Amino acid sequence: MPKIEYINIWFRIIFSRPDLQKNSYRERVLGTVNGTVNGTVNDVQKNILRAIEKNPNITYDDLVDMIDISRRTIIRQMDDLKKKGIVKRVSFAKGGHWEIIEKDL
Repeated sequence: MPKIEYINIWFRIIFSRPDLQKNSYRERVLGTVNGTVNGTVNDVQKNILRAIEKNPNITYDDLVDMIDISRRTIIRQMDDLKKKGIVKRVSFAKGGHWEIIEKDL
């Protein structure tokens, strides 16, 4: 509801809006893994993110053993997480690690 202030012969109308700086854009749009996902991250992706959180150097083969799904499914789910901007791979020659971009997970 707008607020109207009168100052001498002038008036001012003030419109309130939500504090957009309170939460990051990604959190408001994508949600977080811990509960308010808003349908953007499925159960397999949640398991993958938890595994990466515990061990950023985890490999696809480790994920296959840990989550007990096919390697192809792991690759497909990781590609989806990368497209959504939730994780990224930081690689160096033979090594590298995963980084979760969304820290509120």
